[in-house]
Amino acid sequence: MQAANLSFGPVVERVLPDQPGGQGPFMNFESGELVVAPNGLVENRFDRTLLIDWLVAAGADASAIAGENGGHSLVSYTRDTCFSEVSPGSWERMNESGLLLAWQSAARTNKIFLGNPDLLPRTFVFETRTGIHGLLQITGFTDNPRGVKIRYKLVQNGNASNINSDISAAMLAEPPKLQFLAWQDEWVTNRYFTPFHPDGSEVTDPSELKIARSSQLALFNVNGEIERVNMGKPRLLTLWFSHPSFDLQNWFEVTLTDDSGHLIPQPFGTCGLEQNDNPTWKVLTLSAGAMTNLPARVTVQMRYTVGPLERTNLIIITTQKVQPTLEGESMLNGVGQTMDGKAFVSIAVNASKMKARKFGVVAVTKDGRELSSSPGESGFADGTGASVAEFDFGVPLADVAGFTIGTRPIRTNEWRNVVLPKN
Repeated sequence: MQAANLSFGPVVERVLPDQPGGQGPFMNFESGELVVAPNGLVENRFDRTLLIDWLVAAGADASAIAGENGGHSLVSYTRDTCFSEVSPGSWERMNESGLLLAWQSAARTNKIFLGNPDLLPRTFVFETRTGIHGLLQITGFTDNPRGVKIRYKLVQNGNASNINSDISAAMLAEPPKLQFLAWQDEWVTNRYFTPFHPDGSEVTDPSELKIARSSQLALFNVNGEIERVNMGKPRLLTLWFSHPSFDLQNWFEVTLTDDSGHLIPQPFGTCGLEQNDNPTWKVLTLSAGAMTNLPARVTVQMRYTVGPLERTNLIIITTQKVQPTLEGESMLNGVGQTMDGKAFVSIAVNASKMKARKFGVVAVTKDGRELSSSPGESGFADGTGASVAEFDFGVPLADVAGFTIGTRPIRTNEWRNVVLPKN
């Protein structure tokens, strides 16, 4: 199911007059107007076909009914408009793709019984007679005249992405910043380190020092690894990067070249950690070369992704096995649950056709929450053949309605003549 180019329309607020027997007026969700049936049409119990024909022609979706005991109901008579209740908080946090996923697995009804006003607000996903979906909330009752207070918003096609749509094009175009550098061994030895700017100047500003020293260092234990990689003991460099659109889903990799233009090997891989209190930062540790032969300056190159998912698909959780083809002739490899009870998605990536883009996945829970995951990928370093991208989420699979799978373009930024910190 394609999920691109969806957005919510404006919020519409109405009071539906509450009358015995469902005499209307009736709500047209698409126009936002109340429509009234001709005199006698609703009371005609001998030919309900006339009423149904009029409801369809008038675009009438639902009406409020007063119960004999003073209760209220919201009813659709055409049976083409139906509702499914979700958690009240879904009104604020459910996005368009989450709504569509929730609807696919929903138990649906044509009649909503509204009882105790203390239980309001109540929130529902719904589908109109013409197949348009929306989010509806019952917010209260009125007494004079009697009525049911509602607000709703419809899913509509548009140019806004349904995920992180508040990120502007200007923000995405802004390059990341290399803010600080520091040696890991200073932290390992002293539990304290001196950060430097890329131009070699020491960081002295209190606010910058607070950011650097409150972050989680990406620490490597190199003991016992030196002989295996057949090189001198590496000196490990920690780097701090920032970007206003960095988040948990961002993929990134960093490489260093020395002042002669040669790539500095990374025998231990790289590791990136976001600060717990500020996801706009990436903190990463990697080798700057052998301790006995460190370059004076390096070039730092970052390949990264930011921004909303593009070219998205909705994967609905069902009892049937699905293996849809994804972008670049990649395949959905599996959807399941890890041994520790976490939902996961695995994608078999055609690396040779996905050199310019990276997959991202968002889990949409049955109560409308969106959960992100840091991507993990294994495969050939030269970008050929196949690789596997895996995304783990912090909830059981039973709590997930589906997944939004998409891709982002890989961007590149480079910092030349970065001065390594003084010893």
